[in-house]
Amino acid sequence: MTKKLPWSSDEELLLKTLYPSSSKNTLLSEIHRTWRTICERAHILGIKRCTDAVSSAVSEGKKKWSKEEDDLLISLYSSKPKKVIQLLFRGKKWDSIRYRAWELRLKRDRCLYKKTLNDTVSTDQALSVSPSEMTTPVVCHQYLKKIDHIDEDIKKLSFDPFILKASDFVLSNEKFSKEITNFIVRYEWLGTIGFSPKWCFTARYMGILAGVVLVNEPTTYSGILGKDTMKYEALIQRGATISWSPKNLGSRLVMFSCRWMVDNTDKRAVVAYSDANAGDRGIIYQACNFECLGDDFGVSYMYKHPDFKKTFSSRTLRRTSNFIKWCKENNVTIEKGWIKENGFKDPKSIPKSVYLSWASDIKATLSRSEKIPVEKKRKYVIVLGKDRREQHFLDLLKTYRALPYSCVDGSVNKHSTVRRCRSADPEKIKKLIDNYGKMTTAQLAHTINETSRWVKRRIRILIREGKIISSRKRAEIQTTPTT
Repeated sequence: MTKKLPWSSDEELLLKTLYPSSSKNTLLSEIHRTWRTICERAHILGIKRCTDAVSSAVSEGKKKWSKEEDDLLISLYSSKPKKVIQLLFRGKKWDSIRYRAWELRLKRDRCLYKKTLNDTVSTDQALSVSPSEMTTPVVCHQYLKKIDHIDEDIKKLSFDPFILKASDFVLSNEKFSKEITNFIVRYEWLGTIGFSPKWCFTARYMGILAGVVLVNEPTTYSGILGKDTMKYEALIQRGATISWSPKNLGSRLVMFSCRWMVDNTDKRAVVAYSDANAGDRGIIYQACNFECLGDDFGVSYMYKHPDFKKTFSSRTLRRTSNFIKWCKENNVTIEKGWIKENGFKDPKSIPKSVYLSWASDIKATLSRSEKIPVEKKRKYVIVLGKDRREQHFLDLLKTYRALPYSCVDGSVNKHSTVRRCRSADPEKIKKLIDNYGKMTTAQLAHTINETSRWVKRRIRILIREGKIISSRKRAEIQTTPTT
């Protein structure tokens, strides 16, 4: 058994000076003893630590509270029920919230301690903070809509929803029904289904509908996978989860939908949009490793016409359903070849006179409508293959460059899916260009002191940029006879 080293007078003097106000790490670095030994000696000498030092030691190593979260806590803690505060601070335990409130010297009304979920607390009393005052990034319009229904939804349950996990829910593909429509109208912030979806995915617990994702054909196809984009692309049209759903149910249902589409259809690229005006930054899509394409997608203007109840875009008038309606109103017989097998119109098969007449009516409608400018949306995409070979093939078809996720303040998110490769040395790139085709990958890696994987990746980039010609194209050029 080893004897404890006695404390010297210098160590005790240092302990009396630092222990009351210094942090734990400072004490450990200055006094080369264990934390338990330091605390025991301080107790023997009658030295006590001040409150600030204790709070800093407790919070050391934990996630710090942002200024926006502190401001939101200050505005809600004294007057709002516990469950409402927990909903606004998902990911933080109630003990952590109480401790932060204690640090900020906040106090709660005593009557709030006796309130439970079964108490009659109106929505206005539970949450009377406007969206503009809620500067914390976790709150968006759809989240506020869930909070509006939390009290009513929980009263109908026979179980505690706050102990559930996302894995407890049954995910499946279902037919579009009235139940799904009512769910989207209640919990999706737009409050509408839009056009009838082609695929519907649900999450249920004990038969209760708790989440919905609607997937459809895009309004207009993009070129993210080249000329075959129309075959591969699908759009997440709507999505929502119930007010008491666990934290990760939304992202789990989105990924289930995407994988189901890959396994059962020809769709490989699923696109989605987030609206900054509604406080939506696409956090669910970021959690699912979607790639960000930018913030300048969607229409620039909406239109308001006296004959239409709601605002609309120019794309709405160009839809196939609107074309069919126009044909009926103008006594134009729709022939068989005008509509494709997928239900969309085929402009090439429609007679030019009919198509131009329809287009002129669209222009006339837009000219009589009020033009309303709107902000563009952020677009996300995920490209999935059935196996590695197909995934590699799809990656080669990509015509876009993924952008890093951006935060509310415009800064780059540190957890972006964009790969951060090491900056390439110009001399190494020059050696690659000069020796490509003359050396093997292993020889190139040995020459420039890099890994074979790094060399292969850099060669692919150089081929895309057109700085080197691939070996296959070089062989084709050599075998092509010259005239």
